[in-house]
Amino acid sequence: LLSRNTSASDIGRVESWKTAWTAFIRHPWLGNGPDTFSHIHRRNRGEAFIRAMGPNAHSGDAHNDLLQALSTTGLAGGLAYLWLLAALVLAAARALRDPGRQDEAAAISGGLLALFEQEVFVVKYRAGQGVQSGPLSRALGRRPLLDLRGEGGRENLSG
Repeated sequence: LLSRNTSASDIGRVESWKTAWTAFIRHPWLGNGPDTFSHIHRRNRGEAFIRAMGPNAHSGDAHNDLLQALSTTGLAGGLAYLWLLAALVLAAARALRDPGRQDEAAAISGGLLALFEQEVFVVKYRAGQGVQSGPLSRALGRRPLLDLRGEGGRENLSG
């Protein structure tokens, strides 16, 4: 197996997962409410996260789609998320086996896979930070594709 040094970002990510799991355990059925993870994290981040990332840092998301769904929408949302993924995979597999629909199914499946990959792994715009690389892009050493900050690190959306 490959080994590498553990960075503050790695520690912060694992600690965010722990916070998400704890939030789910506290409110397992319906979660803490949609789009509430940053509030949950601010209140419940652990000492290891604070040591690694600093006292003012917090995470806006769980850095894991399933843990995000479980912590914010509970078991109901987590199961719905898994059902949706399973339904998409099964529908794509059935369509790809049908000779009359293979071309269309491949195009639609490829587009959905690209959308999922972009949402989970690639870049995201964050106000004040420009476009940020996603987890996979950072792991591969990519830089942000676009920096919308002007001089002095301030955001510049004027074009």
